[in-house]
Amino acid sequence: MTGYPYCTINEVATGHAGYNEAMRKYIKRYFLFLLITFFSVSLFFNFNGNRSTEKIKILVKDRESQRLVMEKVNIPNTESPNERIFWVLKELISGPTQSQYEKLFNPDTEVQKVIIREGIAYVYFGWMLVESLQDEPVLALRAIVNSVFLNNRELDGVKILIEGIEPVCTFSSISLNSTFDRPI
Repeated sequence: MTGYPYCTINEVATGHAGYNEAMRKYIKRYFLFLLITFFSVSLFFNFNGNRSTEKIKILVKDRESQRLVMEKVNIPNTESPNERIFWVLKELISGPTQSQYEKLFNPDTEVQKVIIREGIAYVYFGWMLVESLQDEPVLALRAIVNSVFLNNRELDGVKILIEGIEPVCTFSSISLNSTFDRPI
């Protein structure tokens, strides 16, 4: 044994005495650090993830009573009233999350955009809204208008537009060419 008078053959093979033990301690500390870091980051995203959504109320059709009832759903948290109304309507059209409720709208119904001007929310829908209004127009229109008012109390009215045009349709005595200035 040249150069290593107090070492065993294994210690010579690793380079110096105590290397294995020091390396094990280093690896344990490193993995403990990684575990703590991963746990902390996941907690951070979990708490911040809860703040990125907010609960809202939409009106959905109850299967048993055939009436509109409130359901709470989550939408992305936004400061923009236009975006908030947009997400309220997207959730309304996507349908209820609970099985005791049923859909009122064709899933292909599109909310194109929402513009708020002088206290009136102008809601631009695609043509599929007209098809959704054929079956139960009163419930569908009430769900739209009342869900918008329910989640944005500062509004003075809601105006429904189809493909950017003011419709001249009337569904069960409810005319779409007027502005809804209160819940219906």
